[in-house]
Amino acid sequence: MPTSSICPHCEGEALYRHRHVAAGAVRGVSLLPDLGSFAVYATMTVVVCRDCGLMRFFTDKDARANLESSSAWTRIGRSKTSD
Repeated sequence: MPTSSICPHCEGEALYRHRHVAAGAVRGVSLLPDLGSFAVYATMTVVVCRDCGLMRFFTDKDARANLESSSAWTRIGRSKTSD
């Protein structure tokens, strides 16, 4: 979660956030598949810049904890273990 209140795109200062947004819907796309628990979608915080409209999503801690054990996600870049 960013600590700056400045937009990285336009340097605007009118940022708004909404916490604990469900990352899916009963009928629709799941933005964080396989990171929630049974019948519970993973959640995230959404930050929007009023000036330029840039929207950023920050996955909550519980969902991030499931990344390594999920078969739906692949780590990119450097790996902690050799492949």
